[in-house]
Amino acid sequence: MLTFPVELPANTSREEIGQWLSASGFTKVQAEREVATPSGPRKVLDVVADRFRLSSAESARVIEAIEVACSAHTPQERYAEACPLATQLTA
Repeated sequence: MLTFPVELPANTSREEIGQWLSASGFTKVQAEREVATPSGPRKVLDVVADRFRLSSAESARVIEAIEVACSAHTPQERYAEACPLATQLTA
C-alpha cells in the first residue's frame, strides 16, 4: 500500500474530508491522527494512493502511484528532491 500525508485543520469534519477525497480522486484513508504545530493542532491523514503487490505489479503502475503520492502533497518545484525514486524510475 502506498500512502501520502495530507495535513488539514484539526476541526475538519468527516463530511469535509469525504468531499476533499472525492474531489481529489481518492477514496480511502489508511490512518488519521492529530499533531501539534506552532500554529495549532492539525489533522494528518494518510491517504491511499494505490494498493498492489510489488512483486507482481506492473512497473508503470508502481511509478504512477509513486508520482501521485509525491505530487499530491509536494510543490512541483520540490518534486525531484522529495521523490528521487520516481525521478530515477522515469528517467
